[in-house]
Formats: sequence, structure tokens, C-alpha cells
Amino acid sequence: MSLPRFFIDAAFLHPSAAAGDECVIPLPASVYQHMRTRRLQADEHFVLVDQGNVALEFAFVELLAAEQAVATQFIARAPSPAGPPLTLVQGVSKGERMEQAIRQTTEIGVTRIIPLLSERVIVRLGQDDARKKRDRWHRIARSAAEQAGRNAVPQLTLPVDLEGSLAACADCDGIICAWEESSEASLHTAVEAIRSRSNKPLPHIALYIGPEGGFSGSEVERLRAAGALVVSLGPTILRTETAGLVASALLLHELGGLGNRA
Repeated sequence: MSLPRFFIDAAFLHPSAAAGDECVIPLPASVYQHMRTRRLQADEHFVLVDQGNVALEFAFVELLAAEQAVATQFIARAPSPAGPPLTLVQGVSKGERMEQAIRQTTEIGVTRIIPLLSERVIVRLGQDDARKKRDRWHRIARSAAEQAGRNAVPQLTLPVDLEGSLAACADCDGIICAWEESSEASLHTAVEAIRSRSNKPLPHIALYIGPEGGFSGSEVERLRAAGALVVSLGPTILRTETAGLVASALLLHELGGLGNRA
């Protein structure tokens, strides 16, 4: 069973700490409250993940209310499994759909999420609204990463337009766009083409998923011009939050994640 896991945006342990050392670790208010809610018992083990994505295992001693801190005993560095790199460029959707997409794709291992304001996005966001949305999405991703036992929260950017997303994906080895009107390559053949082109067995792929209304033809042509491979996810029309999850899971499996040991 996975140990309880909490993310802290700080470095919290001296590099020379040894197993058995006792330490008091200051906590952000949200993490302190989360630990209170979890009702950890004496000697129960848990994991703290710091700002450098270093995961360390501790034994719980007690919560210190006056200091908003936790008294612990250091156990060991926790395993830090690294999955395949995958950037999800997800068309912004209304209501809880975007939150669902972020939560579920975080759970399965997406490493970066770029919210996309494409032509058919219904939601309109000013700068302040965009920051508030990003902060809320980050909290959702963080909670999902803790629940899933990940050692990193996906990087989550501010919403950007198509050109902004392509600039942000300049560090990727290839782009795949899922489009309901496509009758072209499958995900498998697209991944193999990117592998061959990049000469990397584990390329960093950017996956584009449209909003509720999908991508327009002009947007798909712009992605093609940027080198994107356009694929189909099958004959049925998937909701945007479903498409993001399904396509991300299939890609991660192709790249050796989600239990694929081929």
C-alpha cells in the first residue's frame, strides 16, 4: 500500500541526515491541516516530497501546533520512479471538465500540462481569471499527485493560444494531435515515427487535445506545418476530458509506462 505523501515547496532536510535522526519540519498551513485530517499515528510512516522532487520517508512522532510543524524520525530516501515524459496540451473546457482532465492525467503520469485557448474554446479568461484558474488547477494536480504516489506535480502553465503552446513545446521531440476528423496514422505508428526521427527510445512527446468543439481545420493545418502527426482515437467521438485521459494513457503505455514492460 502506498504511504501517505505530502508536497512541500522547500528543501527540508540537511544532506547529511542519517536514518534514525529526529527532526522538526515546518509545514505550510495546507499541509499541516492535511496531516491533521489524516490523523497519522505514532511511528506511522509517510513521505515528504520537497521542491526538488526529492522524496524522503519519515516516521511520524507528533504534530506541533504552536510551531505548525511535524516532529519526525528520518527513515530513508524513498524510491523515485521516473515515467516517460509527456506534455499534454489540453483545450480548456468549461465547468469541472478541465479539472477532471487535470486530475486524471496527473494520476496516470503526465509530466506537463499546457491549457490551450484554441478557436472553439467556450471559456473566456482575462489575466486575473487565468491566474486564478491556474492556481486552482495546480492545487488539483498536487492533490492528485499525492494520492497517486507521484514524486512530482506536473508543471502547469498559464493558458496560452496555439502559437504560445507551440513555443512552449519547443523542447519536445515530436507533436501528436488527436483529431476526430482524422483517418491518418494511429498513435502507435506516430510514436514509432517520432522515435525514428529523434533517435530516442524515450522521446518527449507533446499531445494536443481539442476543447468541446474540437480543433478547426485551420488549427490542424497549423499544427501539421509545425511538424505534428495527426491521429485518430477511433470511430467514436470522445468528450474532451475523456480524449485527454485515453490518449495520454495510450501514449504513456506506448512509451513504457502504465505497466508496459515490453
